[in-house]
Amino acid sequence: MEDRHDVVANLGELHAGLEGASYLSVLDGHGGINCCDFAKAQLPRRLVAALAAELLHQQHLVDTDFLELATRKVLTDGTTVLCALLRGTTLDVANCGDTRAVLGRKPAAPHARFSGNSGRSMRERELEAHRLSVDHKPDLPKEAERVRASGGFVRSINGCWRVTGPPGTSTMLAISRAFGDDL
Repeated sequence: MEDRHDVVANLGELHAGLEGASYLSVLDGHGGINCCDFAKAQLPRRLVAALAAELLHQQHLVDTDFLELATRKVLTDGTTVLCALLRGTTLDVANCGDTRAVLGRKPAAPHARFSGNSGRSMRERELEAHRLSVDHKPDLPKEAERVRASGGFVRSINGCWRVTGPPGTSTMLAISRAFGDDL
């Protein structure tokens, strides 16, 4: 299995002044476990040092460091990442790829159709889903433009939009951003 997750329930154990803050991440690896393991080990330490304003910047630095390691060790795997930093009632999220954050919230007016509270789905508990992140998919115009500017190609293959690398590379992804993938 190439996927990983991480929960640091009390960031105060890593850095004074962050008592009660929590860090959560989900990593969806592809092609191997190296990038997932690297990002899982690096992100909490770096994010604690930088805090929420720097989530995206720190993700970029972890990706850059992994790409250097991958070049030295000839690694070809990657991972999508979703990080969340919870401090009191403030939740900051950052993602790379299609790993998504969704928040379930009670609606202002309950849904007449769903009156029970015993089920497991959001609808059965009368919650509305609110997306907190945006998937990085190759069919989005800005993502396709960014991929092309980096030397990659965006193609629909059997109805699924894919990112492919320059000729001579084996890159083919259904996402437009990921750690470890240089497009």
